[in-house]
Amino acid sequence: MEENIFNVEIIENYMKENNLTKKEFCRGCGLMPSTFERIFWGHIGVDLKTINKVASFMNIPLGRLFKQ
Repeated sequence: MEENIFNVEIIENYMKENNLTKKEFCRGCGLMPSTFERIFWGHIGVDLKTINKVASFMNIPLGRLFKQ
């Protein structure tokens, strides 16, 4: 199994700090819950446009969502 390239801890912390459920976070980003799950499981089927939606919603640079 490949390691997840996404820094999901940043998303988890953001959700916790802002008291957001997965549904609320997805609504804010404009994502389907299945896409949210693909990000968390590190599936390669997540495109850059989708990750950009997450970064924009969180008001962080796109690169922070990727592991270094």
